Amino acid sequence: MHRFYSTVLCLLVALALPASAGEFKVGGHGGYTAGGDIDDEDFAWGGQVLYEATENVALEFMASSYSDEAKETTSDGVGVTTELDVIALTLALIGSMEASETVNVYALGGLGYFLFDGDVGVDDTAAAAALGTPGATFASSFNFDPDDEFGVFVGAGVSVAVHEAVEIFADYRYNFVEIDADISGSATASAPGVAPVTSSAAARIEGDFDHGVARVGVNFGF
Repeated sequence: MHRFYSTVLCLLVALALPASAGEFKVGGHGGYTAGGDIDDEDFAWGGQVLYEATENVALEFMASSYSDEAKETTSDGVGVTTELDVIALTLALIGSMEASETVNVYALGGLGYFLFDGDVGVDDTAAAAALGTPGATFASSFNFDPDDEFGVFVGAGVSVAVHEAVEIFADYRYNFVEIDADISGSATASAPGVAPVTSSAAARIEGDFDHGVARVGVNFGF
């Protein structure tokens, strides 16, 4: 599968970088995560470098950071919070069309490499109460270790030239990416007059983290 991604990446570069020199642009963006498997919409931010090979074809490298948080409650009323931090490194092929003298609309698609970091926590106070014994305590510690993953994305947007070398843009891209992670932890329950009991467990989880990111930003040409 990684060989497939590498082949597509080389093809994107070959299509977008002809022999003649084009124009470079650099800029930054802010945005918001929305759609798909996002549980808690969050601010996104990052930067990008564009190479405009022709008037209608460009190649963009982007780095963007954002996070997601999921909160669930067990049948015993114990809250579990999972946090996921994401750094997305993407390479997009952009095809644009002039809508007016200063406005372009565009579609994009490409490959991404998603760096994941995670954390999971349990409401120990609620877990102690769920034991149903006066004076009971509960202490837990968990480790959530997601793998970094390749993915693909598609999107569309609009750009407006506000100066000869300055443009503003807004777009939405939807990412298709899997997430595999190891989760492990231990917990100790104790009550007055009862010896503490410690248990531990580990598991491998696999799933999808398909999600969207809306961006607004500015690019400077040189």
